[in-house]
Amino acid sequence: MKHRSHSAPAALFALAALLQGPAWAQPADADGDGAADTLDECPGTVAGTLVDRKGCAARIPPLPADEFPEAAAEAAAAQAPAPAPAPAPEASAAAAAPAPLAAAEPAPAPAAAEPSAAEPSPVAAYDPPPPAPAPSYEPVPQPAAPVPWTPPAVALPPGVTLLPAATPSAVPPPSPSLAAVPFDPSSARLNGAARKQLDGVLAALRAQPALQLQVIGHSAAGEAGGLALARAQAVRTFLGDLGIATARLKASGQAGGGAEVEFKPL
Repeated sequence: MKHRSHSAPAALFALAALLQGPAWAQPADADGDGAADTLDECPGTVAGTLVDRKGCAARIPPLPADEFPEAAAEAAAAQAPAPAPAPAPEASAAAAAPAPLAAAEPAPAPAAAEPSAAEPSPVAAYDPPPPAPAPSYEPVPQPAAPVPWTPPAVALPPGVTLLPAATPSAVPPPSPSLAAVPFDPSSARLNGAARKQLDGVLAALRAQPALQLQVIGHSAAGEAGGLALARAQAVRTFLGDLGIATARLKASGQAGGGAEVEFKPL
């Protein structure tokens, strides 16, 4: 197994020490043009001048005028001598005119006239503007009253006449009646015939508010004993649902007499 040498870092440190020594110090440059004084053939160059390796002003060939017209014009203007300033007109006039012999005394100023009372300027008469015309309002047209629609007359074929409009026939109210109400055998349910018969009983009760009835249910031979009372209670409940006070109706049942309910005034 080889061991790495540690002599390379030492050599680098020695080289850095040599570079920082006096051998690498910057040479003197008095005019600051970048050329050392030992190589500067044109000492005292103006600061900012572009110089060559010898420290002298560099000569830049002119640009071709056909390719760079603007640059050529600026270079020609820079090389042309500046024109001499023209003398001021006051100075030339003073040099040409002869000096005055004696200063003339100024003439006395005329006495100022006393101010006179200024007459007031006439005030123009104020003419008020003419009054604005009164606004005029046109009446809004009111919509015409609707004309009732009249159906057009239709010509009927010969021999055809129109019948008068049918009027609903008035159904006569049921007449008061206390007839017995029939039931189906072995049933306490109100059928159609029983409800129609109860319309007369209801009319009688409404026509006579003080009327009170004894509702007596019957049962035929061979039917259950409690069926008679159940039929009377069914009639009493039916009339109570139609607005009759149940206190005016007293239900009871009797065996025999047929499958019906009869009424007796109290």
